[in-house]
Amino acid sequence: MAQFTYDGAGNLLADSRGQTYTYNKRSRMATATIGAVVWNYTYNGKEQLAIRSRVSPAATTHFIHDLFGNVIAETNGTATGTTREYIWLPETEIAPADGARSQVDRPLAVVNGVNTASPALWYVSVDHLNRPIQMWDTSLASVWQAVWQPWGGAQSITGTATLDARFPGQWFQSETGLHYNWHRQYDPTTGRYTQPDPLGFVDGPSAFGYVNGLPHAKVDPDGRYAQSLAVCAINPAACAVVATAAVCVAGYLRNL
Repeated sequence: MAQFTYDGAGNLLADSRGQTYTYNKRSRMATATIGAVVWNYTYNGKEQLAIRSRVSPAATTHFIHDLFGNVIAETNGTATGTTREYIWLPETEIAPADGARSQVDRPLAVVNGVNTASPALWYVSVDHLNRPIQMWDTSLASVWQAVWQPWGGAQSITGTATLDARFPGQWFQSETGLHYNWHRQYDPTTGRYTQPDPLGFVDGPSAFGYVNGLPHAKVDPDGRYAQSLAVCAINPAACAVVATAAVCVAGYLRNL
């Protein structure tokens, strides 16, 4: 049975995986401790994750964001500089339909090994949510492919390349298994956030739930409120049926 411990503000302090967390005065995750390893998180003035660092053995990644909050570059914080760059197509329509549109930035390509003599360019394919599902090199050979579970966890990831982009606005953190989602962290194993919504109950009675239980049809790029896709606006009843099926599939996959 999974167990979770929270502080008075509703922030997750410990979970069944043996991980513990602390937060800054803005309820942003400040540290994550996994066994004897401690990770520190530093944020910029827009509350975007700017630095992710491990105490021992030492490792540091700096994140550079664009105007819309997308990660456009990663650096190692040393003289060797930028290690990876990301190219985005801003405000791409998801499932466009008359009177029902949701605009979410789409990842187009990744430039890996920017600070080396032979950087690699990978093109990104996405699903209907603008979530990455495959990457290709310049010879059109697949270098990364993902199959996702309903709530955003990886059912399988294959290939020689790596990509941390998940649901729109989410960035996978391998040390905790959580997804950074700008204003809070998301846990794909529970389909819930680890912190309450900073805007309160804007998405209904649960301040921790993800996109009203409709991860196949809604997105939350900054961790504050859900955005509907065209399918839910056109046929809410069908959306509810598919949501029920998604929850059943999620339960089945977790028990495999």
